[in-house]
Amino acid sequence: MTQESTERTLGMLVAEVRSLRADIDRQEKKSDDSRAVMHQRVDALVDRVGAIEGDISTVKRDVVDMKPVTDDVKKWKIMGMTAIAIIGIGGAAMGVTFAEAIKRVLTVLFGRAI
Repeated sequence: MTQESTERTLGMLVAEVRSLRADIDRQEKKSDDSRAVMHQRVDALVDRVGAIEGDISTVKRDVVDMKPVTDDVKKWKIMGMTAIAIIGIGGAAMGVTFAEAIKRVLTVLFGRAI
């Protein structure tokens, strides 16, 4: 190989190394930018999760406060339905009794069964 050929080859190698170094630098810059965006997204998610945790703790406290009231309302509903059933049975019994009493009064008044 001649001196000129060697210098040309070395010059090409140096140019290629510089090109590779520039490519690596660009890739590192892209990676840095990408990681920065990813960190921003993760930070935003952390903030949102923190806000959601705060909201959930508030909801839990509210549910704990509401549970006794809900249980009482359910109990009142059962008691009310029971009372309505008892009144219905009592009303039916009174109706039958009243009808039977009227029948007997009419039988006594008219002397025959109606």
